Amino acid sequence: MSEYVLETKDATKIYEVGENKVVALSDVNIQVKRGEFVSIMGPSGSGKTTLLVILGCLDKPTSGQVIIDGLDVTAMKETELHKIRAEKVGFIFQNFNLIPTLTALENVELPMARVKIRGERRNRALKLLESVGLKDKVDRRPNRLSAGEQQRVAIARALANGPAIILADEPTGNLDSRTGHDIIKLLRKLSGKEERTVILVTHDKQMASMSNRMLSLRDGKIT
Repeated sequence: MSEYVLETKDATKIYEVGENKVVALSDVNIQVKRGEFVSIMGPSGSGKTTLLVILGCLDKPTSGQVIIDGLDVTAMKETELHKIRAEKVGFIFQNFNLIPTLTALENVELPMARVKIRGERRNRALKLLESVGLKDKVDRRPNRLSAGEQQRVAIARALANGPAIILADEPTGNLDSRTGHDIIKLLRKLSGKEERTVILVTHDKQMASMSNRMLSLRDGKIT
C-alpha cells in the first residue's frame, strides 16, 4: 500500500474558451498521507475548485496524473470512476446540497443505496448522525435544521460509504464563525481519530490554520 492516499503528478487543466486557452492548473504536484488534514488556500480564480473537482474524479486533468489509493484514476473509464467516487471519496459543499424533501436520516442513507442493504443503511446512518451530534434530529428535514446542523448532516452523508478521502469545498462559507469553527474541529477529529484524509478548500486563514498543513494555490500553481 502506498504511503500516500492521494497524489497528483504534474496535473494540468486547460479550458478552451472560444479561441483562447485558459490554464486553470499548471503542473500541480501534491502528496497527501493517510489521515492528514490539508487545507488549500488561494484567491478567487486561483484554481482551488478546479483542483478539488479533479481530486474528486468529477473531471480529468488535461495532462498529468491523479493517483488515489495507488490507483491512477486518470486512466479510468467513467464506470470505474463512479465506483471510486462512491467508495473512496466523500464530498462536503458550502451550500450543503441536502435534498429538502428527505429527512436527515434519509439524506445520509442515500449514498449507500447501491452498496448496502436497507437495514444496514439505516443502522449506519443512525450511527453517523449520532457521531456528529444529531442523534435527536434524525427525522427532521433540512428546513427544520440550523445551517450548522445541515452541514453536520452533510458531513455524516460524506462518511456514509467509509471513504478514505473527504473533500470539503468552503464548508464554513455559509456559517457564522463559531459554528464554522465547530465544523472544522469535527473534520479535524475525523482526520485524527479515524485516519481519514481531509482536503479543505477555504479562503479563511483562521480555519485553514487548524489543518496539519496549508498549501497555497495562485494562478493555477502551488506556491
